[in-house]
Formats: sequence, C-alpha cells, structure tokens
Amino acid sequence: MSFEYRQQDRDILATMAEYRVLPVRHLRLLHGRNGRALRRRLRRLQDEGLMQTSTGGLGKGRGRPEQVLSLTPAGVDRLKADGILAAEVPSEQATIQGLGCIKHQLLLNEFRLQLTMVPQAVPGLAVHIVGQSLTHGGRHGHEMASGRERVSAEGDLAERQIEFSTS
Repeated sequence: MSFEYRQQDRDILATMAEYRVLPVRHLRLLHGRNGRALRRRLRRLQDEGLMQTSTGGLGKGRGRPEQVLSLTPAGVDRLKADGILAAEVPSEQATIQGLGCIKHQLLLNEFRLQLTMVPQAVPGLAVHIVGQSLTHGGRHGHEMASGRERVSAEGDLAERQIEFSTS
C-alpha cells in the first residue's frame, strides 16, 4: 500500500521538531488522538524513514522500557520542503542527535506539556510559553519567542528581582 502524506502527518512532524523527543503518550495528548490510531500512523511515518524510536524514557520501573520518538534527518528535510522549518535549521536542532541528556529534554517537555494543559483544567486562565521555536508560528496555539522576564519577588525576597531566561 502506498504512503499518503497528510496534513496530520505534517502536524505530528512539526510537533516532533518543536519538542525533539517525545513518548507516544505525550504526542497523543498534544494532538488529541486515539492512541491505537496514532501508533499505526507513527509506524507508517517510521516505515517512510521520517521518524525513529529509541529507548530512553523516564523511570526505571518494571516492564517494557518506554519508547521515545524523534525525527530523522529525512523528517527534518520533509518539514523544510513543506516550509515549516527554515532551510538553515540544522538537523541536530530538531532531532535526538546532539541531545546531551535525553531525560532532561523529556522532563522539560513534560513540564511544557503540563503548562499547555492548564487552560483545559482552569477555564479563563491563559498560558503564554516563552521560548525558542523552530517551526514558523509555533504549535498548539502558543507563541514562542526568545526572551527574558524579570519578576519582583515577595516575602523574604521582596528586595530582589528574579530573572527567567529562555536563551
């Protein structure tokens, strides 16, 4: 059966470029997809050489180790051809290659995912994530931009400014 590249495939690949490495459960939450159908589609994307799996998930519990997904250089090239990634973005910036610590990236992604879920849990509360985005326009309704933020502290630290940086 021939492979038909769809808009939802493009969205999955763009999400993978943004996060670099994700377990299937996170991808399912981000896209609101059925787990079984998503796994079938991910297998097709892997068969086409656009994505890859590796072990490296969080936790050391019993059972099967968690598989994580990432783009392949061919997946990055496909996003560049689609105009989602700029041509000058190196493959290593959107794939698992070159990641110093996969578990650290997974923890950052988990935190970011939890932040994106806050508006669903607390209607009327908006989340603005500040960070670097590889894809044009960011994904999932939040903008991404490099920057610094200074916040006045309260209580014992009232005379200090706390700085958050995304660079």
